[in-house]
Amino acid sequence: MKLSLECSVEGKIKIGKQFRAVKGSKEYLLIPDDKGWLSKIKIIKKVAESNKYSAKIGPGKGKVKHEIRITGDREERLELIREFQELEGILSFDTAGSLKSIEWDAPTEDFIAETEEEEKQVEVHNLGFAKEYPDYPASLDEEGFGRIIRSKEHYVSLIVPQAFYREGTNEFASRRYINAFYNFYFILEDLYGKGKTKNKDIAEEFRSSEEFRGFVDWVIKDINDKYAKHRISIERFCKEERVAYDTDGLIELLLKVRGNLHHYSSRSSKHKGTPLDNEDFESIAFLTMGLAARCILQRILRINLSLKARRKVFGY
Repeated sequence: MKLSLECSVEGKIKIGKQFRAVKGSKEYLLIPDDKGWLSKIKIIKKVAESNKYSAKIGPGKGKVKHEIRITGDREERLELIREFQELEGILSFDTAGSLKSIEWDAPTEDFIAETEEEEKQVEVHNLGFAKEYPDYPASLDEEGFGRIIRSKEHYVSLIVPQAFYREGTNEFASRRYINAFYNFYFILEDLYGKGKTKNKDIAEEFRSSEEFRGFVDWVIKDINDKYAKHRISIERFCKEERVAYDTDGLIELLLKVRGNLHHYSSRSSKHKGTPLDNEDFESIAFLTMGLAARCILQRILRINLSLKARRKVFGY
């Protein structure tokens, strides 16, 4: 049995025809489009244990008519993903940036049977997987738009925090979780850090704000109630940084993650921020997004209450 992963390529590299290279148990293919530009890269590997691999289709449940059941060796798959990551760096550098990216996070996967027995294990071929978030459409009527125009000058202080939030949500949707974390974190630092710049001083400002502590409590409860995947990941971060999974612990965790991401050393055993491990930071970015949203909403509430009080006193 062989495992094959094929990834699309973004960039402008002329190869003209398909290239093939072999090293050890792996075969590497550069595949051009109909104009000769590098379009895809495929890596094929002879697997160690064929019995671990199968791709079968069976009856589904409820509204799902069919279900595809796939088994394999996670470590062998990750080995090929690392190969794509290595090629991405080398080819981009060697072509002075003409290779923009290899989409190693959304490969097409296939199991190639080499015997009749193995053919029985593989009923489905060329399986593609892509992780993406759903779009959430909104509606706006003319009256609502007019209300925004009439009142927008009252919210000038939130132009930059809302810009950071917009950038953060766009980065999150694009699965650039490290950049998303930074954008959301800047909102917290701006609205509740009181201009402090040292991590320990910012942490103290966060801890001393009952309002901010309330936001952290809310996020913890929301994650515990609805998002088991994120809870497990954040607890893992807490364990790594030796902080408790509670209000004070998560405040400290935010500052520690921010500090870790601000530096890089291959010698460090902690979670490191690199272009290759964005996925590790999805949950911490999700937590920070919830906090950032609550911080902005609280400021909007304060402004609205101030406007209401002013109208009551002055009649405008």
